[in-house]
Amino acid sequence: MIETGESTRPARVGLVPAIALLALAALVPAPGQARADQLTVQSELDRQQVLVGEPAMLAITVTAAGISIPSLAPPVIQGLEVRPMGESQGFSWINGQVSRSLTTAYQLRATAPGDYTIPPYRVQSGKVEARSQQLVLHVRATMPRSGAGLGGGEGGPELFARLTLDRTRAYWNEGVTARFTLYSRVRVEGAPAWDPPDAPGFWTEVLGPARTGRIRVGDAVYDATELRVEYFPTRTGKLRIGPGRVHAQVVRQIPSPDPWSALGMPETQVEDLELTTEQA
Repeated sequence: MIETGESTRPARVGLVPAIALLALAALVPAPGQARADQLTVQSELDRQQVLVGEPAMLAITVTAAGISIPSLAPPVIQGLEVRPMGESQGFSWINGQVSRSLTTAYQLRATAPGDYTIPPYRVQSGKVEARSQQLVLHVRATMPRSGAGLGGGEGGPELFARLTLDRTRAYWNEGVTARFTLYSRVRVEGAPAWDPPDAPGFWTEVLGPARTGRIRVGDAVYDATELRVEYFPTRTGKLRIGPGRVHAQVVRQIPSPDPWSALGMPETQVEDLELTTEQA
């Protein structure tokens, strides 16, 4: 479920690359003149819910007036493995005011289910301090609810589908990224097909073709196919997305009825399956 409301925040400003730092330096305020609105820090998760062993991405963005960025230290998050994944920088020049931003990405991973608190990230420049919001990463056990997965055994189900969101609160017309993911430990023939889920109160935009890769969930490694869709709420209130439904063709091996047929090699058959995610 997503709670939406009217936005009172200023619109985001695009970043442009810096070409001549010497020319920009003349516009930088003198040290000690920074104001509270000239230093901000924001923390964002690419998803708020993961499975045990599945990674989540945390992005920390610091924006400061001028071309200097306060020194940063990796976050310390109790119970989570934190791995630096890289950083990117940007500059903006609006109405003669120059600012610089630095975004650092971290991979988070948990080995046990639970709710993990990501504390506020603090930065300081002179006498000015900024603090990000507190976040919570929800880590679930590997087994989905009935109807979302098939098969089982050691390490979890052989095939299951999930719907995750990058946020559960949004302003009117602010994008919410939904990830529809099919996890498989069996061979899938061709590309899975997702049905458009019910999402009254949103307009949607598919963010490119589906992505594929391999991912560890718990003690098992899955082939994952992920479709990302951006949902923009068109009214305020409590709104819901989904459930999502995916159609896949699974290739299974079956024993040969005649051990002497084709040298006893196993035969294959294609099984049509439909899986349903939970509602978000």
